[in-house]
Formats: sequence, C-alpha cells, structure tokens
Amino acid sequence: MRLRDEQGMMAIGVALMLIVVLPLFGGVLWQYSTAELKRVEKTDQDLQALFLARAGAEMAMAAWKQKIPSDEKPFGKMEPVYYDLDQERFTTSKPANVLGQIDIVISEEDATEDGTQHVTVIEATATVGSTERTVRLVTYPHRYGHDPSLLWYVHNSGEITFSEYNTPSEVVMFRTRTQTSPIYLGDEALRVMSSRADRAITFAASALVFDSPLRLMPTTGRMEGSRDGQFDVQLSAETIFLHGLEIDYMPSAEFLLYYPWKNFRLKLTLPEINGEKLGKRGRDLSGNQQNGTFVDDAWYGEVYFDDESTIYRSYEWYKRSFLSWPDVRVRSDYNLGLAGKAFYFREGSVLDGRAIQAYIDQGNSIASYFGQAAADGWLLPIKAEHQINREDLEGLQPFFWER
Repeated sequence: MRLRDEQGMMAIGVALMLIVVLPLFGGVLWQYSTAELKRVEKTDQDLQALFLARAGAEMAMAAWKQKIPSDEKPFGKMEPVYYDLDQERFTTSKPANVLGQIDIVISEEDATEDGTQHVTVIEATATVGSTERTVRLVTYPHRYGHDPSLLWYVHNSGEITFSEYNTPSEVVMFRTRTQTSPIYLGDEALRVMSSRADRAITFAASALVFDSPLRLMPTTGRMEGSRDGQFDVQLSAETIFLHGLEIDYMPSAEFLLYYPWKNFRLKLTLPEINGEKLGKRGRDLSGNQQNGTFVDDAWYGEVYFDDESTIYRSYEWYKRSFLSWPDVRVRSDYNLGLAGKAFYFREGSVLDGRAIQAYIDQGNSIASYFGQAAADGWLLPIKAEHQINREDLEGLQPFFWER
C-alpha cells in the first residue's frame, strides 16, 4: 500500500514539474524563435539598406562624372530616391510599396591641411524599416606625372625621365613645382632615347592634362653628336589638353666635321586600358563631316590647345670662332596658330618639326599646313558645341569607396 502511495506521489510530482517546466521551456523557445526572426529580419534590412545606399551613391557618381559644365553638376543635398517594389525600379516619387529611402549629399572637403587640394564626397544614407546604412564615395586628388607611381618627370625641374608604370585609367596632370617651368627632354632622356630602336618616350593614360608647357628641345648650347636623328614624345590618351607647346628641328651642318640633324616630334596615339581601346571611330565623331559624308573609319582622340603659345622653333649649328666647338642656337620661331583651338586627331598623328620646315621651305604658310592636315583627315577641327572644357575634364576624378 505504501509503495502505491509513493508511486502516486512520484507521478503527481512529475506531472506538476511538466506542468510548470514545459510552459517555461515553451516560452523560452518562443522568445528565442522571435529573437532569431528579428535578427534575420534585421540582417535582411541591413543588407537591403547597404544595397540601396551603394546604388544611390553610384547613381550620383554617374551623374557627377558626365561631361557637363561644372556649374551643372549635382551638388548639395539631393532629392530623396525610393525603390518601388511593385515596379522594381528607383524613383523620386514615393511609391505605395516602397522598400526604402535613399538620401544623398554631395559635398567638397579639404584633402590637405593647407586647403590647397580638395576631394568630392558623395554620401548616401539608405533607410529600410528601422535599419539605416551610410556609405561614402570619395574622389582623391588627381594623380600627377611626377607621382612615385609614374615618375614621368622631375617635379622641381620638369626634366622628363624614363620609368616603368601601369597605364592609369584616370586623368593624369602635368605640373612642375613652379607651374611655368616646362616639361622637357633633358640630357639623360636623350641619352636613353638614343639607345632605343623607336627613339620614343610614351606617356599613357585615359586623359592627359598639362598645366605646364611642353617643350621638346628646351636648351641651346653644345649637344653630343651621338644624339642625332629623330626623337618622339608620344602622348597616348583619349583626351589631351596642352598648355603651351614647342616642337623643334635642327638641320645638319659641316665645320670640317659633320654635325647631324635633330628632329623633335609630338606623336598622338590612343591607349588600350583593361583590354578596351579608347577613342572613337571616324564615323562616330560628333558633328564632323566632310563634303556631306563622315570621315574615314580610323580611330580618333581629342586634343585641345589652350591660349598659351604654340610654336615651331628652328635651331642651327654655329661656331663662335674658327677654333671653337660648334654650338646650337635658335634660328627662327614660327607661330603654329593652334592656341585656343581643338581637334580630333587620327591615331598616330605627328606634329613633325622637320616636315613643317620642309613645308615652309617650299614657300607655304603654317596656316595652310594645318588646313592641309584637316583635308587629309589627321587633324580635324572640333566644332565649338562639341568641345569640352579643361575644368570639366579635371572634374572627372576617380571615385573610391571609403572604408
């Protein structure tokens, strides 16, 4: 009898424990499930907000990088952007079934302590439910040709140097420390070029912008006889802005010994970046027709000459006295008449000092030389309405995600 009583009491205890514990356990499971669902929902909202924020920043970046006047570029706080779930598209009108809202602000911040360089910042904040995510796209200051990654010239002097580099996909600026000092071929560059089969040095990027003049033969004085013949400075870019230019030629001479001719040329080509050929086909040139038909199907880029002087300079060998060594001096200067003009250049076009001199020696004018260049299709004037401004090109800085 006692055993049955004890068994009954045990059964009652187990039953009471189950009655008390199971609801508690069930409550814990429910709370855990609810928390897990909220966590999953929060994670989903966080990912969605991040997606919307990045999408909004990229839309603003695309608008900023368009080739439009600087005063027309978006700036300040933008109109909110929404994602319409029903239409599956972005809109500036708030839809009935909205995934989230994106608020975008475009501003300018100092990049250096002295405030001489600035960066453009695109900040996009997306809100999905109770979750908010913010991302920033930043344009770093332009890369310059004297940067350690390029080393195209010496910043202080402007003397051109040889280096190994990867072709930049952004704008590269040319500016010496004083800015008015020219970028030029010095003794070391000429020595290296003399040993090369092509006798050329190339600067390649998607766009090249000069804030300092380019001078191919900057100094007079004695030059070593081994540095004879032709030397090319090749600018390889889809768009080129020049800030003053000098191309040069010097014929040979004899003072008992033979002193060779020297020709300095500017060659314009188009680069290939990340497997993509830059430039346009002749048929796609904006507003450019000849006799009612589009020009040939060659590749073309754009070259702009600002208001600085563009000259062809003729040099000559001379002797100060019968016993002295021959030196070099300027014989004459010719205004190329390119200042303030813009052209489509056919790939491989060359501004050739020797060819210009031969043209002049035949009694022709510099103006007719470039008129013939247009007729031959290698240097075609760009109509004013299809030109871009230097300031607009300088605004096409690359954007980077700020971590």
